[in-house]
Amino acid sequence: MPSGWRLVSVEDIRSPEPHSCVAGPFGSNISSKFFTPSGVPVIRGGNLRDDLTRFVPSGFAFVSAEQAQQYRAQHVRAGDLVFTCWGTIGQVGLIPADGPFPEYIISNKQLKLRPDPEKTDHLYLFYHFASPQMVGHIKGKAIGAVPGINLGILKSLPVALPPLPIQHRIASILSAYDDLIENNRKRIAILEDMARRLYREWFVHFRYPGHESVPLVDSPLGRIPQGWEVQRVDAICHAVLDGDWIETKDQGGSDYRLLQISNIGLGDFVETGNFRYVTQATFDRLRCTEIKPDDLLVARMPTPIGRAWLARKMPWPMITAVDVAIVRRVRIR
Repeated sequence: MPSGWRLVSVEDIRSPEPHSCVAGPFGSNISSKFFTPSGVPVIRGGNLRDDLTRFVPSGFAFVSAEQAQQYRAQHVRAGDLVFTCWGTIGQVGLIPADGPFPEYIISNKQLKLRPDPEKTDHLYLFYHFASPQMVGHIKGKAIGAVPGINLGILKSLPVALPPLPIQHRIASILSAYDDLIENNRKRIAILEDMARRLYREWFVHFRYPGHESVPLVDSPLGRIPQGWEVQRVDAICHAVLDGDWIETKDQGGSDYRLLQISNIGLGDFVETGNFRYVTQATFDRLRCTEIKPDDLLVARMPTPIGRAWLARKMPWPMITAVDVAIVRRVRIR
């Protein structure tokens, strides 16, 4: 370790004020029955990542300001760190100073850390805990059938701590790179929106290059360009499969994540924080179907029915519940 650096624990660097390092509320005390259309936001699994994303400021649940007073110890503000303690272990978030809310409440599946600003830079700490090495270390500390860490494990986590000016410098350099990455992400989002608009223009409204010279003809789906065909999905794909019927008694372990229909959004994966898994043995016994990149997952129940997500590489092997259909690979003719 470089001269002047120290190896300390989270317990050593937390703020001396009360409730600086606490667990989320007991589950039934912050269940969906308390949620309201607006109020104080509740941080859930979808707001945290394990890929150096500091915070995802969308998709919040809310509780009333009056109900929020029941969770004063679990309030977090700018500069606080939030860790997932059950489910996707290794997720960590840093509450931003630029909103969208001045305060939040952590859920029952999270832990809060408010660092002592006289000892450490909160951004340096975020990069420390979000590093692949520390994410792996935290996952290695997980306990229980559903992987989890408790408050004692969090307080014991090691921190390589340089002098405060060096912490500020390290955080500043890494933050500059993050800003460049974020700008690129915004550009990509703009390009993706342009691609969606182009798709609708060409394949929904049929205003593609040269469409003026192609007449529209009747089809079972309405009028389409002459020369186009209407085909069944199973005629143009390698397979259309059911998801797996997984009963509660078959769930457990951490080998394959069991996706729920609520994870399927309108073209997106929706992180609900509802983490369910099956073991390799259960996967083999029930002959489950593993989700592969480029599988199209289609919701068979509302709302709305038919919403779909094109699967990408994810942090875990996946299977899906029976109410989601798997459309596998379009045949190129």
